Amino acid sequence: MKDWRPSTRPVPQVRSASSLPAATPVPEGVMDEGGLVLQKPGDLGEHRAITSAVNEAGGRIVLQILHAGRYAKVSTCVAPSAGKARINVFPPRALTTEEVWATVESFANTSALAEQAGYVGVEIMGSEGYLINEFTAALTNQRDDEFGGDFDRRIRFP
Repeated sequence: MKDWRPSTRPVPQVRSASSLPAATPVPEGVMDEGGLVLQKPGDLGEHRAITSAVNEAGGRIVLQILHAGRYAKVSTCVAPSAGKARINVFPPRALTTEEVWATVESFANTSALAEQAGYVGVEIMGSEGYLINEFTAALTNQRDDEFGGDFDRRIRFP
C-alpha cells in the first residue's frame, strides 16, 4: 500500500499561480461582462501581455478555455436548451444544431490561438455546470437533435 504521508525530501522551488487565466472561445460564453475572449487574432494582444509576464518571470502558463453556457452573466448567453439557471438573471437562448457545430470549432480555434499567444497548453473546462457539462446532463439538455436525447447523443458535444 502506498504511503501518502508527506515526504521529507527537499522539493525544487516552483512558482505557480493559484488559478489559470480563463478565456472563452465566443463572447456569449464569458462568465461576466468584459471577460477574456480569445476568438480572433485581434484578441492576442492582451493574452500576450499575460504570457510575456509569466515567461519573463521564468514560468510557463496554460490557458483554461471556458464557455459558461447558461451561467454566462450576459444577455446573449446560450445553452443546449433554453432553461434558465437559478444563479443567473439572464435566460439562455438554445443553440441551433449549426451553432453547436460552430461552437465545437470555436474551441479548436481558441486552442490554436492560445499557442500563438504564448500559452504552453490549454485546459478545456467541462465541469461545474458550464456549457460542456450542460450538454451531458439530461436536466439541462432537452434537445431532440444529434446532441440531445439519449446519453450517447448528449455526450457527442464534448
